[in-house]
Amino acid sequence: MAFRIACEALRQSNYNRFKALRLWKCEMSDEGVRSVCNYLEMPTSPQFGGCLVEDLQITDGGVTSLGCAILGRTLSLNGYKLISLLRLDHNKFGNAGLEALAEGLCQNGSLRGLSLQYCGIGPEGAQHLSLILIYVHCIIEDLNLRGNHLEAEGLVELLSRGARGAKKLKVINVADNKIHEKEEVLRELTKAFRGCLTIERYNLSGNFFTDVGAQRVVQGLIGLSHVKEVLLTERCSPTTLEALEQ
Repeated sequence: MAFRIACEALRQSNYNRFKALRLWKCEMSDEGVRSVCNYLEMPTSPQFGGCLVEDLQITDGGVTSLGCAILGRTLSLNGYKLISLLRLDHNKFGNAGLEALAEGLCQNGSLRGLSLQYCGIGPEGAQHLSLILIYVHCIIEDLNLRGNHLEAEGLVELLSRGARGAKKLKVINVADNKIHEKEEVLRELTKAFRGCLTIERYNLSGNFFTDVGAQRVVQGLIGLSHVKEVLLTERCSPTTLEALEQ
């Protein structure tokens, strides 16, 4: 209730000095998300202008698929257009929440950074991530999915469809996603290295790669100058990790 009142007061007074809203562990739930979105969409005032928030972070706030749907509508094609960083880490909304969020973000042309760490996203969620990335006006550069459980199936979908269709993607973080070095994973990684020329950094740490898989990754990088960093599990031998650094 207090959070809703505060957001409504900001909206009614046309207060627009905020460039960032970083709401960490606020226990705001879905109604809190609704209040934030109402503030973002406040009417433009001839005297004060409209909302200017560019950085929106709602972490560990109890957001469910309903909150994701509300946020997705606000950030869709006809919604609020200034958010360049969206961080929803540690909200366990899962695949259903990501699907609801993607319904809006699949037509968003302002986001440059999207962080969905530890959100309970499984293999099925990768198709919704792909829909966001392949939008013709998508400008996402940094995608952080650490701590979910995409597994091999989800990574293959994300690389083969989402990353390949992305126009601006530079960094992809899928650390700690229960990904095993299956043949299809190694094959799609090699294709991504050679076909996704905008991606400079891959974080695959905390997954299940052995020296055999890591050596395949190294082979896939031979002759490529646009890939600046690939992080793999610490389980690999020092020799293999050194080869990756080169």
